[in-house]
Amino acid sequence: MSLLKMIEDASRQIKLCLKEKQVEAIQSFLSGHDIFVSLPTGYGKSVIYAILPLIFGRIRGKQGSIIVCISPLTAIMMDQQTKFQNMGISAEFVGEGQKDPTAWRRVFNGEVQLVYISPENILCNPHYRHVLRSGTYKENLVDVVVDEAHCVKTWGISSEQLMPLWVICVALYQAMSILWL
Repeated sequence: MSLLKMIEDASRQIKLCLKEKQVEAIQSFLSGHDIFVSLPTGYGKSVIYAILPLIFGRIRGKQGSIIVCISPLTAIMMDQQTKFQNMGISAEFVGEGQKDPTAWRRVFNGEVQLVYISPENILCNPHYRHVLRSGTYKENLVDVVVDEAHCVKTWGISSEQLMPLWVICVALYQAMSILWL
C-alpha cells in the first residue's frame, strides 16, 4: 500500500479531509525527513502529528505507535487532548492540572497514542525522562513533536535551569526524529 493511500485511509478513519500542506508534511516525515511546519493559525498543524500513530499502525502492521508532543501551555494540551479523543485518537497530557489519576499509568504503559507534556516536565522530572527510555517507548515511539516552537527560546523552571532550545533538541534528536510546528 502506498504512503498516500495510508494517509488517506487514516484521515477517513478520523473523518477529516486533509489539506495539501498537511499531506505534504506527513509524506515528508514518513519519507524520513525531519520537518519544520510553519502554517497559519487554525490551519490544522496538530492534525499532522496526531494522525501519525494511525499511519504508523498501518505501516508496522500493529497498533501501539506513540507520539510525544512537547507543548508549552497546559490549556493547549487539554484542548488538544479533548479534540483528538473526540476523533478516536487516544490522547493524554501529563503534568500539572491532570485530574485523572490513571492517566500516568496509561502513558507509562504505552496505552496512549498521543502524549502531551510540558518542556519543564520533560527536563526536570526524571519520571518522564524514564518513560522515554523504557522498552515500550523505545519500541513504539515514532516521533517527538515540539508544538508552538516559535515561542520557545529557552526552557527551564528557574533562571539557574534555563537551557537553550538547541541543547534540548540535540538530546532528543539523538534519540529520535523531531517534528517542529
